[in-house]
Amino acid sequence: MDLNKARESLVLDKGEEFVANLSCRADWVETGPPEAFESKNGALVLTSNRLVFLKTGGFWSNELSPLFSLALKSVVNITTGGALMKHMVVSVERGEKMQDFTFYGKEKELQSFRGNILEQRAEIKEKEVVTAQKIIIEEKPEEKPMEVLKRKLAKGEITTEEFHKRVQRM
Repeated sequence: MDLNKARESLVLDKGEEFVANLSCRADWVETGPPEAFESKNGALVLTSNRLVFLKTGGFWSNELSPLFSLALKSVVNITTGGALMKHMVVSVERGEKMQDFTFYGKEKELQSFRGNILEQRAEIKEKEVVTAQKIIIEEKPEEKPMEVLKRKLAKGEITTEEFHKRVQRM
């Protein structure tokens, strides 16, 4: 499937970028009353933040339209396999439930696409860790020198004589 066609069919969020796409068939069970099995042909698009499945318009149409979107943060597991029909199963958290989406295609393409997803997920997790560390550093209030000395004296890290010497130097 042409990446340009997929790009034209999808609106990206601010800062989001296209990474890869895969021509495939998707199967999943639609949750909620009543549960229903769904199967569509189309393209799976990987962006820097999510997986988006674009379904084809029908038998005579090449139009692509977004059918569902999965945040990469919600992806819990990705496996590839299949003896006769090669597939990739993407398991996502949806509230308190897990949902599996199965994508059928060519073995090498599926494995490569799985690798791309794992790389994007790792980048997202790395950004979250850096952001969390930055927030922690910014939130810690600076202690005044006198407060530091008092704390060290109370913990027994310095003697009373050392405390008085340091206070006189300030």
